[in-house]
Amino acid sequence: MVNTVAIMGTDGGVSFSASGFDNALAEVGLNTGNLMFQFAVWRQVLNPKVVVAPGHSPEPVREMADLLVIPAANQVNPAWDMGAWADFVEACDLPVLCIGLGAQSQIDGDPRLELQPGTERFVHAVAERSTTIGVRGTFTQKVLAHLGVTNTIVTGCPSQTINPAVTGAKVQTALDAFASISRPNIGYVLGTFEEPARKAEGHLAKLIRRYDHDLILQTDKRFLRLAFEGASAAESPDFLKWFGHVMRPDLSKSGFIEYVADHGRFYSDARSWIDRMRRHDLVIGMRIHGAVAAIQAERAGVCVAFDSRTLELAGTMGIPSIRADEIQANMSLRDIVEMTTFDAARFDQVRAVNTQAIRKLMAEAGCRLIPH
Repeated sequence: MVNTVAIMGTDGGVSFSASGFDNALAEVGLNTGNLMFQFAVWRQVLNPKVVVAPGHSPEPVREMADLLVIPAANQVNPAWDMGAWADFVEACDLPVLCIGLGAQSQIDGDPRLELQPGTERFVHAVAERSTTIGVRGTFTQKVLAHLGVTNTIVTGCPSQTINPAVTGAKVQTALDAFASISRPNIGYVLGTFEEPARKAEGHLAKLIRRYDHDLILQTDKRFLRLAFEGASAAESPDFLKWFGHVMRPDLSKSGFIEYVADHGRFYSDARSWIDRMRRHDLVIGMRIHGAVAAIQAERAGVCVAFDSRTLELAGTMGIPSIRADEIQANMSLRDIVEMTTFDAARFDQVRAVNTQAIRKLMAEAGCRLIPH
């Protein structure tokens, strides 16, 4: 029987002031979007629970916990070596519950990914200790199958379970209302301006200038530090100059730094992040958990999908989405919202199926769960 559960990550929040900026960013896995699914898993579990990380000593984890829970992200990523995570999972040698595991590739990419040895070892270490792994979608399932890992089920991301009151009808109402709001408030989820999405991101950055807006930041400590400490904390001037030229060519380097410092927002806790999204009429951008936060707040959230990770997860969870290559230079923000793919009935259906699958995995692993 499972008593204590060790959950990798956080309980859904950290303090950048108390832990120190770099330490807190490391705690959240260098991306505050991780807080969404970490919080979702944490709040479901009623067992005594502790937070652990790959940097922790595995011996006390093995002694005090009966189950290791991994609220996962896109760890199946050719660019990463997950050797440290593999070491931790192997050394703890506990039964594992892994939910939300995803693969990283380009849209319509080949599922036969060439992964680094540490990442392959991590995947197999998890699979060997899991009854079933909850994955983000069918593409990830195919990637894992090519590695010989077939004990998987599609669950999407646990973040879809946070607010049980969300319905497809509410999301559709928020999307429909956007066209009639004369001065909407926008949350623009800043991406990385990678080549596949650069034109679309540049166009969105241009469109939002005319509205009241926040730049919602999830990753890249150069931007997060600007939002946290202000313009005086600017670092990597050459990078900021390049980014500013691509995103806001109308501003000087110093003007762009001030712009990010003034408009940049990041959230160190999933709870306050979701609550804050209620002030926006639309949240849009390349990072799907920015859209998820808005949807869990019963607001309009749109994911601009530019890789397998975002497209797969948006499809699995029925999240409003549009592909980056569908956004054209002559489109207005209202045009983009109107072109967004969303089916309210399907949203409700897949959310119910995914939630049931997630809770079934957790219960079978021995977790006591909050009432559904």
